[in-house]
Amino acid sequence: EAMRESEFTYDVDYLMNHNSGSILGDAAFLTFSNTPDKPSFLNVTLRNATFTLFCVEVLETHIPGTTTTGGDDTFADYLSCNDNGNATDPQCQCDNYIDRKISGMDPDLNCRTRRGTRCEPETWVKDCVCSCTESSLEQSARFTGMMPTFPNQNQAGSLGVWYSHPKDAECSETEEVGVRRGDGSFCTWKRRPAARVLRGWQVLELGWNASQA
Repeated sequence: EAMRESEFTYDVDYLMNHNSGSILGDAAFLTFSNTPDKPSFLNVTLRNATFTLFCVEVLETHIPGTTTTGGDDTFADYLSCNDNGNATDPQCQCDNYIDRKISGMDPDLNCRTRRGTRCEPETWVKDCVCSCTESSLEQSARFTGMMPTFPNQNQAGSLGVWYSHPKDAECSETEEVGVRRGDGSFCTWKRRPAARVLRGWQVLELGWNASQA
C-alpha cells in the first residue's frame, strides 16, 4: 500500500515521478501541515487536501549498497520528486537536504551550498545541492525507492517509510511486472486499478489533531 497527498492540486495526481508513503509514513508527513486552512508548501490546505491509498505491485529485487533504505536491499535509494517547480511535469532528483534530515541521515556528508559551505535548515530550499552516485541514481530510475522517516529526530524508531516511484519504470495496464519490453527495458512497479480516496475534511472530522501543541 502507498498513500499519497496530492500536491499543487485537489485532484488525484497518481504516483509516477511522485513520492508517497506507508500509512504511518504519510501520517508523519501530515505533522508538517498542522493548520487546516492555511496552504502548506504543497499549495494545498489540509482541510481540502486529497489523499489516495494505492495498492502497488513491486518487482522483487535486491540492490546492494543503498544508503537511504536503512539496510533494506529490496528497494532502491529514495529520490525527492516534484521538486523541480513544474507540477505538470514532475521530476525526481537525488534526495534533498530536508528529506535526508527526516530519514535520519547526516545531510552534511553529501549536501553543500553553491559556495561549498554547509547547508542550513533556513536556506536549504534556495541554496543547497545534494549529490548521489551515478549507480544509485541509475537504480533509483529503475526501481521503487524507499527511506524510513524520523520526523522527530529524538525518537527511537522510524515512523513509517516514504517511497519514490520512477515514471519510466511504471507498468502499463497491459504489462506484467518484470516482463522485458521490446527495447530491452522492463517495468518494475504497477498500480492496481482500484484506489481509495479520502479528503482532508474527513480526516479532521475523524479526529486528526491539527493543533500547534
